[in-house]
Amino acid sequence: MTPSMWWSNLVAYSAQILALVAVGALLPALFGLRVPAARLAWWQLLLAACLAVPALQSWERSVVTVTLTTTIASPAIGTLPPAPLWSRLALGEIGLAVLAAGAAARDLWLALGFWRLRRYRRGARPLDAFPAVVRAALASTGVTPRVCLSAEVAGPVTFGLFEPAVLLPARFPELPEHAQEAILCHEFLHVRRRDWLASVAEELVAIVLWFHPAVWWLLGQIRLAREQAVDREVVELTRRREQYVDALLAMAGARLEPDLAPAPVFLRKRHLVERVASLLKEATMSKRRVVVSLASFAAVLAGTGWFAARSFPLSAAPQVKAAAQPDAPGVTVDAGAGRLLHRGPVSYPREALEKRIQGTVVLELTLNREGAVADARVLSGPEELRRAALESALQWHYSREGTPAERIEARIDFRLPEPVATPAVQLPNRGVVARRVPPPPLTQGTLKRIDLDSLPEPLSADLRSRLGRFEGQPMSSQLLEEIKKAAHEVDRHLNFAFRIHAGEETSLVVVLGEAPRSTVASATSDADFPPSGEQRIRVGGAVQSNNAIEKTAPVYPPLAKQARISGVVRLNALIGTDGRVKQLTLISGHPLLVPPALESVKEWVYKPTLLNGKPVEVITQIDVNFTLAE
Repeated sequence: MTPSMWWSNLVAYSAQILALVAVGALLPALFGLRVPAARLAWWQLLLAACLAVPALQSWERSVVTVTLTTTIASPAIGTLPPAPLWSRLALGEIGLAVLAAGAAARDLWLALGFWRLRRYRRGARPLDAFPAVVRAALASTGVTPRVCLSAEVAGPVTFGLFEPAVLLPARFPELPEHAQEAILCHEFLHVRRRDWLASVAEELVAIVLWFHPAVWWLLGQIRLAREQAVDREVVELTRRREQYVDALLAMAGARLEPDLAPAPVFLRKRHLVERVASLLKEATMSKRRVVVSLASFAAVLAGTGWFAARSFPLSAAPQVKAAAQPDAPGVTVDAGAGRLLHRGPVSYPREALEKRIQGTVVLELTLNREGAVADARVLSGPEELRRAALESALQWHYSREGTPAERIEARIDFRLPEPVATPAVQLPNRGVVARRVPPPPLTQGTLKRIDLDSLPEPLSADLRSRLGRFEGQPMSSQLLEEIKKAAHEVDRHLNFAFRIHAGEETSLVVVLGEAPRSTVASATSDADFPPSGEQRIRVGGAVQSNNAIEKTAPVYPPLAKQARISGVVRLNALIGTDGRVKQLTLISGHPLLVPPALESVKEWVYKPTLLNGKPVEVITQIDVNFTLAE
């Protein structure tokens, strides 16, 4: 997954969290959920939903089919220039760097908090001789933490999981007994509830999502609800509501230092008003009402999560598929005494077909440790057929388990394909057999239909209103020019192909980007790339992909995805002797799809191709097919 895709997913995920927290914050206020323990459970459930929403949704995955075929000549666009400096500082990369720096700073802050807790504990003085009020608090809560006095803390602090400790300020023995009892019961209940573990987990969430204000607000509500729930439990244990409120107010008068320690503290001044109000309101709810409320809230939250996932979908890395291609007609391959895992197709050279040359090329293949063909040598065979055999054989891959020898003798048989017979028809009232006449030229017959089915709906509707008047008219060069002019007034990226029907009828197919392959004129040539002094071969089919070491999947442009644009970007590639892409030329492709295809392909790295033991340059065609997954 590329940095830009990480960044777009992070933005979408942030929007999902905002939607969940916004709805989750309204529900308790609308339905009167005032019991602190129930509110704590709800806020924790809401936080868990925010963390789990990426795993509970289906990620959009675009399909990118990569095909390597024979080189096709086209006007060259020149050598790719080196990427400018600003292009390396894309928005996604800058944003991810800032977020990573913030997370590292938060991580350092948490580490500093742990260090301070350790230092406080070491410098604290154990409170060995427990007064009666401490013994009463221990007995009422049923826990036995280590209780210490520390001159470095301004208020009570509780931390530790297996060996919990309660640090009390040095002035604690000077407080009234009812205040001491309230404070100790509060801290001992934190130990019994294992709230320190929850506090550490919340700090970890804050490290990852430190940039999201909704997450900070939600963590603040969780901490407030936890303290309010413990306040209620303390009042139930001591039966002294007024004295407990007095203890809160007494601690509020102390100078509280910034909260560095990842541990529940007795009082945060920003929570004082809410905690006192919660103690004085005496809000109660039946257990059944609490359960029904939380279940209803969870159902609303699930619907909100579904809506957020649909509105702000996450994108998975494009699925890369390699398109297989068969051998040319008349070619038969004998891979020799080895178990062949895969190979590229073998093409029949055009020169050999024109000269009616056929025969068998015998090759000696040298395998490396992985079973791939590291070198190939021709033992015998017609000269015109050797290069095609070598170009394919260099991409073969054998299984080392089923191939005992490091050298294999393979045979590729080239036989001129039989000419395809043209269907014969019986002419009426003649009694003789004749060949079917060729289809009429494109400037004859009738334009039966203008096919717009492959275009997005808004575009096809606009074109249908403009081009419908041309259907049914006689085909002519002037008609084609009028159609082209009218279509290009809507979109300059439109291309045209023709489909011939029986009865001298023609359909005009309108497409975005390149026209279907049958209408694209091409010829085999290596003229796209100037000579470099290195020996070159042309590799056909999907064989070159087997040599790939590093392949970065192209990123589907969001604008193209939104407009439902798909298609093929066709490139000529020159791969150097070191396996890196040296030059690219554009053959065809939609303008929105060309930039990501170029950016991706120019970073691909292949194993060097050897010919007679020497690295050679490879010219190949790369088709990057952008397909929107259903």
